[in-house]
Amino acid sequence: MHDIEDLCAILGMTPPQVRRRLSDLEDLLRGHIHQGKRNKILIDSAGLAILRRVTEYEKRGLSLNECKTIVKQELTSEKSGQGNGASSTVKVDETSVKLLDLLQEQLRVKDEQIRRLQEQIDKLYELIETRLPLPPTPTPDPDPDAETSASPAPPPRARVSRWTRLKQFLKGE
Repeated sequence: MHDIEDLCAILGMTPPQVRRRLSDLEDLLRGHIHQGKRNKILIDSAGLAILRRVTEYEKRGLSLNECKTIVKQELTSEKSGQGNGASSTVKVDETSVKLLDLLQEQLRVKDEQIRRLQEQIDKLYELIETRLPLPPTPTPDPDPDAETSASPAPPPRARVSRWTRLKQFLKGE
């Protein structure tokens, strides 16, 4: 059984989009929608298959009403040829292949997004390098009293600007 969140992840839709399809396809999904604890909407695997078919047709550019009509015709033709168990296995395999294709496409899109973000990070590092020159190293002033004392005084701490600290933080120093 799948809830709304599961359907969103599987179909790549938002919760309002899934809820709208559930209400619009109520006559197709009548036996596949169940209520769980606290009136949670649950869809069985057959209902998920119907929603996937509708989503597939929508991705091809058909309207929701056209998708509904096509899927309804497919379901009636399946019921008339229900005695053939091999066709259901083939359809499950086709669904698995389509799901794998969808996941591979999503991975390709994510890889492209990661590549673009890495390019942006590289450009920002380059901007930091060109825009924020390193501060000059402070040279301690010779202290005339230091020569007469027995122990040398520790060198004064160099003051580091915020920009330098930011740059060091980004570089990981």
